[in-house]
Amino acid sequence: MELIARERGEPQPVELGSQRIIHQVRDHAMFLGKPEVFEACTVHVDTVESLPAGSTPLAHNDMGLQAAEIKLKKGTFWGVQYHPEFSCAEIAAMARRYADVLIRDGLVKDQVELDALAADLVALNDKPDDARLAWRFGVGPAITDPGIKLAELRNWLDKQVLR
Repeated sequence: MELIARERGEPQPVELGSQRIIHQVRDHAMFLGKPEVFEACTVHVDTVESLPAGSTPLAHNDMGLQAAEIKLKKGTFWGVQYHPEFSCAEIAAMARRYADVLIRDGLVKDQVELDALAADLVALNDKPDDARLAWRFGVGPAITDPGIKLAELRNWLDKQVLR
């Protein structure tokens, strides 16, 4: 599922739902256990315009940079623009929060359609093995399987914190 709307007066669209992410550095430790192209929960209007020297872009999508490794002095930091920690229920809550924008931009017809979308997202959250709902939203294991969905967090703990 991909919902992209614009906030009033904002030049950038709101990225909301799930987006396809493509990682550019296939063997980076952040992406151990992730497919090369995967879905991730997204909720933001911000975009990264530039990275500091010594940084490596790691992933992108049509909206722009989605992950990077930043080196500063003796530290190495990983950052993502998407939200591996968000559940489908949280995306449903965000859809309700942005209802006016989503309706105004024609991404949902009206409040009734938005409520149905949110209800289906909550249902997918509650039953991630429901193939019908996963198909409807165009998502796979990177959203429905916690082991894949949370790989970046697990890898950060294993490779950066506990090493």
